Amino acid sequence: MIDRRPRWLHFALLGYMRNISETKQRLRLQMIQQRVTQSKQYPLRTPFLIQNIIDAIQKNFSNNSIIAGVWPLENEPDLRPLLYQLYEKGYKISLPETTPKGMPLIFRKWHPEVVMEEGRYKTFHPQSDQVIPNVILVPLLAFDRQGNRLGYGGGYYDRTLCLLSHSAAIGFAFADQEVTVVPTDDYDCVLSSIITDQEIIQIKRG
Repeated sequence: MIDRRPRWLHFALLGYMRNISETKQRLRLQMIQQRVTQSKQYPLRTPFLIQNIIDAIQKNFSNNSIIAGVWPLENEPDLRPLLYQLYEKGYKISLPETTPKGMPLIFRKWHPEVVMEEGRYKTFHPQSDQVIPNVILVPLLAFDRQGNRLGYGGGYYDRTLCLLSHSAAIGFAFADQEVTVVPTDDYDCVLSSIITDQEIIQIKRG
């Protein structure tokens, strides 16, 4: 297909996208540094985050739902106790496998005895069958009240959430990861809700 847009508009769009990308990267570096400096406090706040996630899931989803959790990376909230608690309540649990760059994540069934395998970028995933989750817990570096999130820049969750648009996308974070506005572009997917150690934020769709 021939791009018939005026050249000035083409270059204007390129400049806009470059500015968004640079703004995202500056905020990303800022939030990573904040996470490092606050890392000693986070374990004390994680039980409150986990309890809020459990409350939201039990209120909104039946225990035959498949919940996609996460295996923590360095300085991320450690939600492994959540996996065990939800499993004991009868929920089916899955974890993401990091796929080759440019691909969406896939999810594999988790249970307490499953063998975990190291994957790309120091991630871990179960050696088990692939499943499609009803609920996806989404890690993030920053969020705003409109349901926008800032991730690590690989685009994995945005590709995944756009593909699995029927699944509820629940961001999880500590309250001090909130910012006034997260810079976004056309490839970013809005979350269904955001859960912190202090509250559950339901996102109102326009």
